[in-house]
Amino acid sequence: MDLTRLTITLFMLIAASPCSAAEIHFGDYGRVYINGKEYRSGLTAIYSVFSFSNRFFVSGLIDKEGSDSYFIKEINPESGASVSWPQENKISQFYELKNNLYAVRDERQIIKLEDNQWILEKEIKTRSHVIQPEPLIACTWGQDTLDSRHRLDPVCYSPDLGWQKDVFWTTTAVEPKICHGQLKVLVSYHRKQALHWEILVMSPESGEQIGHIPTSEPTLGMNVCNYELEK
Repeated sequence: MDLTRLTITLFMLIAASPCSAAEIHFGDYGRVYINGKEYRSGLTAIYSVFSFSNRFFVSGLIDKEGSDSYFIKEINPESGASVSWPQENKISQFYELKNNLYAVRDERQIIKLEDNQWILEKEIKTRSHVIQPEPLIACTWGQDTLDSRHRLDPVCYSPDLGWQKDVFWTTTAVEPKICHGQLKVLVSYHRKQALHWEILVMSPESGEQIGHIPTSEPTLGMNVCNYELEK
């Protein structure tokens, strides 16, 4: 399977996964499905969807003549109408913490929905994916290339726990997770001009490496929690 196609497909599944009991997911051309009913978001592309307190949120962009504008939208499933909040850059993720809704901007920020407005909650690293909101643990994604001029070197880190480690997470379709007290991240590396993958197993408390699990090329629906260290 083409890795680029795999990445896009799996990212769509990941972005739609952290929802509550109400079912929400998205398809092509800005379509959103809430409890099986289709709605048009008005977005050219959707990055993430989330159900929160019987409210339905999407993030994405509108492409007008080659110029991208980013938005968070709330869709009313009864009327199909939506409310829009323009954003400075891409919103890659939503999450809920203590009955509050948060969104992650690609460019160094977590924002919070408060009094129907999105306000800055905290600064984080660029290209972060939040794995655990409290204490905060996140990984930044990187770009895998043999040309060092175009490399984006990623890390996993916890500002709350005071650690940061170089972790080469590049296949963003397979999200890092904390499973049974272990942080697991799919990483890639080159050996003899060939690309290889393994799952790095770390301590969430300290960031120290516990071990690694060799794996083959990522597949559709891959979940790092399904892989265990050999005993």
